[in-house]
Parts: sequence; structure tokens; C-alpha cells
Amino acid sequence: MITPTYCTVKQSKLLKEKGFKELSEYNQWILAKDKGDDSKKFICHSNDLNDYIGIDEERQYNVYHCLTIPEQWIVVEWLRVKHNINVEANYLPNISKYRWVAKPMNIIPKSFKTVTEYAIAVDRYYGKEDFDTPQAAYSAAIDYVLTNLI
Repeated sequence: MITPTYCTVKQSKLLKEKGFKELSEYNQWILAKDKGDDSKKFICHSNDLNDYIGIDEERQYNVYHCLTIPEQWIVVEWLRVKHNINVEANYLPNISKYRWVAKPMNIIPKSFKTVTEYAIAVDRYYGKEDFDTPQAAYSAAIDYVLTNLI
């Protein structure tokens, strides 16, 4: 069975700041009575909400959606479509590890003036870390792109 890999809450907050508006079934929630108390926020799938908090449908309006937590592949596609950044996790058979690369497609990210400037920034980071899984490599790439490239 293939298990979905979701972004972290930190990544999800950065995505929201950067204009990410895609929906996910996995979200952060808070009850109306606890609004304003971040320690009471909880994360669950939308279809598990009633089981998770034990309320019936009539009272579900007392629950607030706080943050969408998307799957990694949706973020990778969003980066490609909205920001022209292609993110890849490459397998290195000689060391049985993964590394990531994020590279421009046609247009360079807004924070860089030239393709060369962008390529130098990517080269400084790319290849410095090895990961046991492609999901971990994608997570590191998403962190880097959200904090340095867009």
C-alpha cells in the first residue's frame, strides 16, 4: 500500500504565506471554544473529524479549519506550475541514498536576477546532504525552495 507523505506544519505555514491555495483532506483544526489557544489545535483528515473530536454534524460548525497540510507531490507540482521550479529527488546507487535538486524551468524564481545567479545558489546547496528516502529529500528541497527561492 502506498502511504501519502504530507508536508510539515512549518512547511504548510510557509506555503500559505507564499500563496498556496490548493485543498487537502489533511488539515489543522481548532474547536470554537478553544479559538486563540494554539496549544489546542489538532491535525486530522476531514473525514475523520467527527470521530476525532466526538461531535455530531449539527455541532460541526463549532470547528474551525486553520491550515491545509498538503501532500508533497501537490507542492512539487505547485512549485513547477506556479513558480517554474522543478524539484527532483535523485537516487544515487553507489551510496544507496537520495539527493534533491531544484532547478528553474524557462523562467528563474523572482528572488534572482539571472539564471546564473540562481544556478550558483542551487549548486551551493545541492549535493551536500544525503537522505535515506525520497520523501526526506523532497521535504528538504521544499524547505529550501520556500525559504530561499520564492
